[in-house]
Amino acid sequence: MTAAESKPKIFPESAKLTATCNPYLDFYRTFQKSQPKDMARLFDPDLDDDTREELFNLVDDKVAAVRSLLRSIVEIGAGTGYWGRLLQLRGVDVKCFDLHVPGEECDDAGEDDDDDEEVEPERMTWLDVEQGTPEVLSRFKKRTLLLCYPDDYEDSEESMAEACLNNYTGEYVIHIGELFGHTLCLPEPW
Repeated sequence: MTAAESKPKIFPESAKLTATCNPYLDFYRTFQKSQPKDMARLFDPDLDDDTREELFNLVDDKVAAVRSLLRSIVEIGAGTGYWGRLLQLRGVDVKCFDLHVPGEECDDAGEDDDDDEEVEPERMTWLDVEQGTPEVLSRFKKRTLLLCYPDDYEDSEESMAEACLNNYTGEYVIHIGELFGHTLCLPEPW
């Protein structure tokens, strides 16, 4: 396998995005319009639609305004790099890392059960996401650390967010998500 073949593929739609695009928010709005009126209140009957939209976990211009204060970000647990790509389009210099990166997964040498072999769909990203753990943060002290719904305890017995804070020597941290689980959340990590 050549280096080009092992490099993860980028979503074709990523090239069409502009600094004002937010495809997930557009999808959400279209989906909400097609649902019964009360569907938006499925999880919290007291939350009005304006508040729900404001708090919805998507990049909007208010969140993207961070670029005027902080020009470079390092994101750990970036997944497919969606947040990173939208911030990049708004002028932020972004480095994204995730433990699981397409083309970089370790082979499970001890699991040779061909009878139950599943074909995994090809995973794509919104921009280049490098494989890395919180330990890479020591190289990025001049960048702001971005943690977007960090997957604590998903791949280890430790908190990823805590490991990031222990390894990060920079000045600023942006946390997107729940603090101490005080809002609606899943019973398990993503």
